[in-house]
Formats: sequence, C-alpha cells, structure tokens
Amino acid sequence: MFRKPIRRLKKFLRPIVIAFSGLALASLALATVDSLTGSEIRQRIQGNTGTFPTSDLEWVRSYFAPDGSLRGTYEGKRFEGRWFINGNQLCLDLPDDHDDGCRTVIKRADNGLQLFTTVGEPAGDLYLENGNPHDF
Repeated sequence: MFRKPIRRLKKFLRPIVIAFSGLALASLALATVDSLTGSEIRQRIQGNTGTFPTSDLEWVRSYFAPDGSLRGTYEGKRFEGRWFINGNQLCLDLPDDHDDGCRTVIKRADNGLQLFTTVGEPAGDLYLENGNPHDF
C-alpha cells in the first residue's frame, strides 16, 4: 500500500542527497586546500599586526613579534602574551587564559584570512597590517 509513494519519495530524494553530499565533500576539499601550512602562517603574520575577534565578541589587536611574543590591546588595556605555530595551526597564549588555543588559518578567495577552531567552527577573520604601526 505504501510502497509506491515510498519508492517515489526515494527516487525524488536521491538526487538531492547526492547533490548535498557532493557539496559537503567539495567544501571539505576546499577547506583542506585553502588551509595554510605552519610555515605559510608564520610567513604571513610574523612581524605584522593582526586584529581578530575573541569568543566574547571583543576585538584584540596585537603585534606578532618575530621572537614569539605577542603584544597588543584588548578592551582598551595593553597585554603581553605568546604566539607559536603547532603543526599547521596558529596558537595563542594570552593573559588570564582568555581565548588561548590553536586555530586553523584559511586563506579566503579574497586573499583574506579566516580562523577556525580545532573542531572546525569559524572563529572569525584575521585582519593583518604590515609591521607594528601601533607601537606595541
């Protein structure tokens, strides 16, 4: 009695499932291709100033010094921390354990950078300025 409608529904849904599966695989492939390696991350950020969001939607502006020190401002206050590369991720050690952790860095089509958490969730954009224009 229900076999014909179920067959029709399966026939209708099959191309949709295949299309979405293909999109998911393509997105995964693009993320893998566009993920920067550790050396590419270092090359882009070392000696430059980055602005990025925190989990509480505040902005951090900091200078990624070549020696691994991280100096900047957060909520109008100056801070010092450390940055380092772990595998192919940018890692931050910030004061008071605020938003510490490692992030995958993705190069977007517009050549900008986007950060992703270790579980693959978007963590915001990373905006870079050449050098240390804010004297951190």
